[in-house]
This record gives sequence, C-alpha cells and structure tokens, in this order.
Amino acid sequence: MSPFNPHPLPSPYSSRRSLPWAISSLALLATFAVQADMVVSASSSGSSEQQTLTVSLSPNTEDAGKSANLYLAAVAGNQLFAASGTVSNHAWQVVQDTDKLPDIGTVTFSANGAMGAGVSIPAFSGIDTRGMAGTTVYAGYGANSQDMLKGKFALAYTLPAASHANLAYAASSPAQVLDLYLPAGSGPFPLVINIHGGAFLGGDKAMLDSAVLARLLAAGYAVATINYRLSGEAVFPAAIQDAKAAVRFLRANANQYHLDPKRFASFGQSAGGNIAAMLGTTGGSKTSRNGTVIWDDAKLGNPDVSSVVQAVVDWFGPTDFAQMDSALSAQGCAASFISHNTAASPESRFLGIAIGSSGSTALVQDANPISYVSAATPPFLIEHGSVDCNVPAAQSQLLAAALSAQGIDNTIQIHQGAGHGMPAESWSGKTSLDRLLAFLDRVLKR
Repeated sequence: MSPFNPHPLPSPYSSRRSLPWAISSLALLATFAVQADMVVSASSSGSSEQQTLTVSLSPNTEDAGKSANLYLAAVAGNQLFAASGTVSNHAWQVVQDTDKLPDIGTVTFSANGAMGAGVSIPAFSGIDTRGMAGTTVYAGYGANSQDMLKGKFALAYTLPAASHANLAYAASSPAQVLDLYLPAGSGPFPLVINIHGGAFLGGDKAMLDSAVLARLLAAGYAVATINYRLSGEAVFPAAIQDAKAAVRFLRANANQYHLDPKRFASFGQSAGGNIAAMLGTTGGSKTSRNGTVIWDDAKLGNPDVSSVVQAVVDWFGPTDFAQMDSALSAQGCAASFISHNTAASPESRFLGIAIGSSGSTALVQDANPISYVSAATPPFLIEHGSVDCNVPAAQSQLLAAALSAQGIDNTIQIHQGAGHGMPAESWSGKTSLDRLLAFLDRVLKR
C-alpha cells in the first residue's frame, strides 16, 4: 500500500515553516532547480506495479568537489512527505517543518564543475505507484535542509493521473477495463493504446512506465492502458478479442473523449507486444488464418466499429512461439530459459495446449502476427534486447523480415547488451523515447 494515502495532520501548525509554506516553496524553488534527469524502470508482480525513480543531480558550481546531504520529499494533495533512512532503504513520513527534513545519506560531488558527475538517487523503491497518481517527487542536496532549499532542489517527477479510470470497454469480464489519460488541450488527440506484458498470465494496465506515459502526454498524445482477460481466465483468442473490443470502444466514443478515430496506435511490451502486433496485422482480417477464430467478437460490443490501428509499437514481443526455444539456444541462453515447448510455459497456457504437441501447430500459427502481414498492415516500430533470454531477439527479427517482404514501413532497433526490458535506460531513456515519438509523429501526425 502506498504511504501517500491520506493522513490527518495536526492543526494549527506549530512549526515556523508550515505545510502550506513548504508546498508553495518547493513549487517555486523547482523553477530554479539544479539539472535533473529521470530514468524510470518498472517491474511487476501480479497486478501490483513497483517503480524505481532515479534522479541524477548535478551540483552547482560552488559545490563541485564538496560533500552534501541528500534529501527526498513528495507532495500529495495538501500533504508534504519526506524520506528517512538511506538511499537504498527508506520510508516516507508526513512532515510539517522543512527545517527538519531528514536526510537519506551523503555524497561527494565530482570536481568537474557545475555539470560534473551526477548522483543517482532512487526516489521510489518497491512502492505501488498506482496509489500515487498526481504525486510530485522532489530531490535535493545541501549541508542541511535549509541549504538545500536555497536553489538546490529539483522537481523530479509528477506521476500522471488518469483522466478517466476503469472505463468498461466490454461487459463479459471484470478484466475488460481501461484507464484513459488525456493531454492538455481540447483535441481531438491521436491515441496510443498500451497493452501490458506479464507472460499472458499476469500484469496490469498500471504497468506502463511512467516516464513513457509522461513523454507521450507531453507530446500531445492521449494514452489508453488496457486490462484484458489473462490465460488463467480465458485462453487464446480472448486477449486479442479484448484488445480489439477496447479499440472499438475508444473509436465509438472518440467524440466524447476528444480522440481522433483516424489516428490510433497500439503499443505493447513483451506479451503485450504480441497483442499489439496482432492488432496491427489482423486489422484487415475478420477471422484467423484458417477461419476458425472470429477476431471481432460482437458480444463484446460496438460490432460495426473498426478495430484497425494506424501504427504499431512492439517492444520485445514474441511472434512464433514454436521457434522460441531454438532461438534461445542459438542465442546462448541458459537451459533454464529454454522451456517454452512445455505444457507449463506461458505460451502453452495462453493457447490452452502444449506447444509442440499434436494439434498445436495451427494454434501457434493463428497466434503469430506474421501469419497476417499484408499490404494493409500499418507501419511498425520494433525494439528488442540482443541478450533477452525471455523472448529471443530473433522473434522480432522474424517479424521485421516479414513486414519488409511485404513492403511494409518498419523500423527495428536491437539494443545491444539489453535484456527483457532491462536496463531501463534502453527503453525509457531519452534516446529510446525520442525514437518512439519520432515514429509516432511521422506516422500519426503527418
């Protein structure tokens, strides 16, 4: 549970620096703050997202080569919180007096001047960020908290809050809900529909990396994050049908939510990358390859509305389940990772049949986005880590080759030395997000 749940504060405030002063001062001082760079990484367990926010602070010129205390604070509603403990192991507490902010350790800055080597300060560690929407986190340094407040305080990050939370896009399962985030302005906005990972058997719509979400919103994109039926509830093609139902719902209600129905992109990570790619390649298909699966399930609503997307971003998603183990072996992964052709593998559970068993071949092909690549397929941006031992990089390379063979606009980026969504800088760092925005701008804003 988040420490930012409401806690009543004593009133009247007895300290010299009262809470309203503290909040307004932090907001003002942030405009004079030192340079800060954010790298946000996320991991999930079940439906609970845990994020680590890292802030790199560069010292002012006069502080280069000196030692200083480190401070973390957060503002949630009308409350001020401060971290106490250490950089790697801290707790949050309500505070009233900025004179008494606890520090979380000391650091010695580089002597290379104002832009010398920064200090990485993990602001969040193991905290469920779904309870922290709208919270603004600050980081700073100084000989004491008052010294820190003299312009050495950085506005680190504000966690976005959904404009519309838990919208039901269908009515056959509690899983069929989405959160919609709208940027500033009146629209109509191009929309990015994010599909979380979790091996088809776990995960949650809150898993979109907050740094990615913030960049998309700042660039003028609306973002929908969807839940879908996981394999423990319903096997393939339920997840694909749910994602298509979400697209139809959002398009059918585009006017109400200020969306541009002609500019939708699907975006997924890991298992979500497979589903996002399936949205892209099956857009012109009513049924699966052999006609046994109906993609747009009328029972899920808005049957006469298109589920086509105009762009796809696939981050390290699987494609051909039957080739995963051989590719992992060729990639040099440990034997413990080479287990996708077993009845207990996430992909077998997703399909409802053991991959490699009698009768599995047709289902594997049905669930492979490559099976549906055609001249109608929209542009793709594909990214993968070169040493990913969960989903081998060859899975994305197969998809890119199939798209290229059909003359489909596609870009594939292999992150050398990167694993399955790690390190975070490979995916939520500036270079990666610049590439993501450049692709979306080119395809959706042309």
